[in-house]
Amino acid sequence: MSLDKKTIMDILKGVYDPEYPVSVVEMNVVDESSIEILSDGKIRVTFKPTTPFCPMGGLIGVLIKYALEKTLNVKAEVLVKPGSHVSEGTINNAINDESQYEAIIKQLSDMNLLKSCVKVK
Repeated sequence: MSLDKKTIMDILKGVYDPEYPVSVVEMNVVDESSIEILSDGKIRVTFKPTTPFCPMGGLIGVLIKYALEKTLNVKAEVLVKPGSHVSEGTINNAINDESQYEAIIKQLSDMNLLKSCVKVK
């Protein structure tokens, strides 16, 4: 699979907010300008939670990372867009710290949220 912004956006169209049956692309949580393809083959995505107090902000970031890494088999760094959430630092740490990320993925899987929120091939 080609690694370009269009491909990444197509994958993100299959990532849904846990509270609403709408993709993160449709909700304007992420757009092409939020995507960086780094020289080492990694991806960096910044996203904007729906509100500065969005209770699902961290989960949305985890779902974005999961979808990209699972589909593209690359490392993804997912970050809250600076200044867009009151818990920006905490969320960024939870998404990008491997042990915290894996624990969240396990919980989401146990609750069947991965299947309902990430629809990727």
